Amino acid sequence: MALNVKLETANLGLNGATPVAKDSAYTQTYATAARTVANNTASTPTITAVAATPVATADPNYGFASSALFDAMVTRVNALVTDVAAILTQITNIRADLDNIKKPVNSLIDYLQSRGDIG
Repeated sequence: MALNVKLETANLGLNGATPVAKDSAYTQTYATAARTVANNTASTPTITAVAATPVATADPNYGFASSALFDAMVTRVNALVTDVAAILTQITNIRADLDNIKKPVNSLIDYLQSRGDIG
């Protein structure tokens, strides 16, 4: 394949494209670069299934109709705590995945700037 280059003063056109002025420079505030795109670390969090417990008339001694209803509520709250922890883990993994994409993109921008292909 032959490379077709057109030069007009400060404009450049490759492979038959009309020569255009170079775009303004990229502003890079993320300095880390890499040439490896890692596998994703995020996955679908597992949500704990807990059966709903019917609400009965409250007992003034402990606020629930029975100690079994109180125990069921504790079980549901503990399941919620577990689910929130799983979601927070996935948020951390998503941030790592974002970095895995930002580094090669930053590296590509650095490379293209070093060649003068982009601003």
